[in-house]
Parts: sequence; C-alpha cells; structure tokens
Amino acid sequence: MNICSYTYEEFLNLVRSFHGHVAPGVIIGGFMVDLALATLQAEEPAGAICETSSCLPDAIQLLTPCTIVSYPSFSSQ
Repeated sequence: MNICSYTYEEFLNLVRSFHGHVAPGVIIGGFMVDLALATLQAEEPAGAICETSSCLPDAIQLLTPCTIVSYPSFSSQ
C-alpha cells in the first residue's frame, strides 16, 4: 500500500518526523491527498482548502507543494 510516492511505512516515518507523532488525521489526510492527486491529474498548479487547522493540513504540506496559510475568520457582526 502506497501513499503518493511513499510506502505506508515510509509515510508513517515522514509523519513522525514532521508532525511529532503518528496522528490519525495526518494518515487519513495522506489517503485523501493521494486520492485527490490520482483523480485530478492536474497539469496546472492547484490549491487546497482544509476546513481544519490541526493534523490534516500536515498531510497536504508533506505530499504537495502547498503551504499552510491561515486566514482570519470574519464575523457578520
């Protein structure tokens, strides 16, 4: 089983070194990124939107050229 260009064990080691521990969100995110890249087959650079700020974005940073940018939340008040 591979996640992008890494074997599962290689990905786990990469996650440990980048995230600090093997978190389920990073592992699930790895499968999500792998599926997205295989499905989209984009020829142009693409962005990623993540609705959570913990764990899952690390998979995006590890497996794509994307970096994380935080935007302030806006209130309608």
